Amino acid sequence: MVILIKILVGIFAGVCSFPLSAYAHFTTEMGDFYGGILHPITDSQTILPILGFALWTSQQGIKQAGKMMMLYAGIIPIGAFMGFMNTGFLPGHVFWLCVLAGIGCLITCEYRPGLPLAFAITVVLSIYAGYANVFEVKDKIGDPVLYIVGLILGAGLLVLYLTGFLLSRKVEWKNIAIRIAGCFIFVAGVLFFVLKFPF
Repeated sequence: MVILIKILVGIFAGVCSFPLSAYAHFTTEMGDFYGGILHPITDSQTILPILGFALWTSQQGIKQAGKMMMLYAGIIPIGAFMGFMNTGFLPGHVFWLCVLAGIGCLITCEYRPGLPLAFAITVVLSIYAGYANVFEVKDKIGDPVLYIVGLILGAGLLVLYLTGFLLSRKVEWKNIAIRIAGCFIFVAGVLFFVLKFPF
């Protein structure tokens, strides 16, 4: 696992060292490829669900976590396509708050479903990740393919690194720390929901 992470980080660093090959018109003047990589980690609506998925995946064990990560990266383009098509299938803020509260609850309860249910939850979270990373910035994207490739790399490597890091640690406090982080994500989702829709 450590060797795989080092190889992927090396490929990532190599690709990022050639910005001209990936450059396309983007309002941030970084190019669509870099925009796709950076958007998941610079927007609060996308970073918390991705971190939550990584934390929850690390609780599933190494075999199931590997399958879930591959499925996550493979389904992101579907959500991104839905964002480009402006289907209106996912109501932005409401769905985001539900995703935050839901994934936080799964982590806090250390819920370990069977593989079919874990895959179903992974599909929902990956569709949301693709959709949320495209919907609000779709008018600023010049080349959708470069953006989606960058998005898969950015979100996928973040999930891979954090999940791998947590799975490789054999310390007593790890499970407690993960559950506390899940509680924080759950509270953030509920708090944002209350602030957004006061009763």
